[in-house]
Amino acid sequence: MASSLTGIAACHEQLGQFAEAGEFYLKAAVKFPEFFSAPEALMNAGRCFAATGAVEKAKAAYYKLIEEFPESRYFDEAKMSAAELERA
Repeated sequence: MASSLTGIAACHEQLGQFAEAGEFYLKAAVKFPEFFSAPEALMNAGRCFAATGAVEKAKAAYYKLIEEFPESRYFDEAKMSAAELERA
């Protein structure tokens, strides 16, 4: 199910529908936190939300990744992305 949600998200992202993509990425990570790609889904959600100007949603996705997946390879990237949004 989580893979299906991220697949749908990727399709939306490819079509330039970033708000929809962000929601599907977020849903995959929130509903299936044990999913091996949950941290990546949160990173993608943050990026998509930021692309639409939904800064608070983007920061929330990045902070969720930082708090819940500190061992993730996306941890440092999420910290940098969140910090950039804080400065904006």
